[in-house]
Amino acid sequence: MSSEEEEEVRVEAVWSKAGMGTCLVVAVGGNSGNSNKSMKIALDMGVTPIMEDAIAASHVFVSHGHVDHMGGIFHHARAHSVTHNGKAPTYYVPFQLVPMLERARDSISEMDGAQLLQQDDATNENNDTPNHNCGGGRKSLLRLNLVGVHPGDEIVLPKPTLNGGGKVFVRAFAVDHGGHPALGYTIGIRWPPGLKEEYRQLKGSDIRDLVKAGIPIKADTGVERLALTYTGDTCLSGLLLRPSQQSSQPSFVWDVPLLICEVTYVENTMDSQQKATERGHMHIQHVAQLLSSFELQSNNEDTNNEHDERHRRLPPRRILLFHLSGKYSAEYALHQIALQLPRQFHDRCDVAIASFHKTYHNKRSNSNHDKKNSSHDNDASSSSSEWISNIQENGCISLSDYISAKGGYDHIRMELNNS
Repeated sequence: MSSEEEEEVRVEAVWSKAGMGTCLVVAVGGNSGNSNKSMKIALDMGVTPIMEDAIAASHVFVSHGHVDHMGGIFHHARAHSVTHNGKAPTYYVPFQLVPMLERARDSISEMDGAQLLQQDDATNENNDTPNHNCGGGRKSLLRLNLVGVHPGDEIVLPKPTLNGGGKVFVRAFAVDHGGHPALGYTIGIRWPPGLKEEYRQLKGSDIRDLVKAGIPIKADTGVERLALTYTGDTCLSGLLLRPSQQSSQPSFVWDVPLLICEVTYVENTMDSQQKATERGHMHIQHVAQLLSSFELQSNNEDTNNEHDERHRRLPPRRILLFHLSGKYSAEYALHQIALQLPRQFHDRCDVAIASFHKTYHNKRSNSNHDKKNSSHDNDASSSSSEWISNIQENGCISLSDYISAKGGYDHIRMELNNS
């Protein structure tokens, strides 16, 4: 197995609910059975129950400045510093937000280090109020680096270097979130040039002989593998592909095995679709339009037409939907996604659903489930809640598993019509 095949990019944890909080933790390298040896990257840093998972991330890519996506930055920075020998994590943010975050950092750092300064009698000569010095005191434990990012920027992450000298890189692209400065990100791994393919099976002694003979053994170029694309918050206009012309986004955005795409609204009405667009978000019908904009080719058939080949693009192998509105119950949202997403995508779609169920968090902590849940946890105690056991450890559920657990597509349609 090659070095690039050994390096796996995994979504380890997702918690997302529109307006409340969003954070995803991605692991690069190692393997799913030994995540301690992997590099951790966080996508957005809202205040969420998976903060403990996210603390290990030394690189955080923030899609935009709304509080539900970046409100946990300073909490994360302090906790990371405390648990990682004072090291400062780095936050990559849309460049327009850097001055605002710098001001917020300075204020919170001052507050974090503030102490009371009292006289011997603990009182001021003129009144009974202790003297305060809120600008001094111990040094704040809040440490962080801020990097402004422009659309088109590529960030190559520093050490650790992965197997075979591979380096993780992240490319930024612009999205449309109702005029708010916002970016999406694509993560990949790049390896330096290795042995030419015809020499890879040779013994070390044979390779040394080739080198002594002055025969070039290295390939001309390295190997680059894209892993995933994260849209952040966006509406359809920021993503839509047009089959008859060049993509509105760079090709690297789509040439990935995993597309992590927001979907906030799911009601099957034109009003809901319009509201999503006005507020800079995606409706499930918009996701369906996006996926349908790819020129699907059955069995990845080749084409002899050079023009068609240039514009033909296959959809990602998997889709992960996140950012559902908290006004829905989990079952209502999953029902609507199942009915409105084209069926050919059911077996490749996962949905971030952990934010709707305390059962999931107790599953991760091996504790008992508290039956006194919020209104959005009512599904967990219903007679038709068997599907909840299919929630994966990372907080997502396979749409096809959900449909199967609910008795099939037609049963879901009947349930929704009767509700």
